[in-house]
Amino acid sequence: MDIQVVKGNPTEAELAALSQVLEQLQRERKLAGVQPDANLWGAAHPATTFNPHAFDSAAYF
Repeated sequence: MDIQVVKGNPTEAELAALSQVLEQLQRERKLAGVQPDANLWGAAHPATTFNPHAFDSAAYF
């Protein structure tokens, strides 16, 4: 598991402890059969695709 420290200066022991905790939580989640949250951010959706007639009523001067 890769962890990037963006602020502070943790010791190697603190990083190792954090890695162990996160890996244990990940194992427990897999064993429980919990599916990851659905994240459809950025996915194409028919309602959000480009509509060429969206601005037909616009008046250009």
